[in-house]
Amino acid sequence: MIYLEKKILLEKLEKILNLIIFVSTILVEEEVAEVSKLEVEEEVEQLEEVEEVEETDRERSGYKLMIY
Repeated sequence: MIYLEKKILLEKLEKILNLIIFVSTILVEEEVAEVSKLEVEEEVEQLEEVEEVEETDRERSGYKLMIY
């Protein structure tokens, strides 16, 4: 009788642990996705800044050429 009760409790514990692992995995995946999204957004911002600087440099170069 005690053996059967322990077995049932262990099976329930295993199900609970599997559920915890499943939920934890989902949370980690969401966090990784959020971090990846932020990294991409930062990279896009940096590229836009570089683009603006390059455009400004081209405009200044054209202006200097017109002066000379």
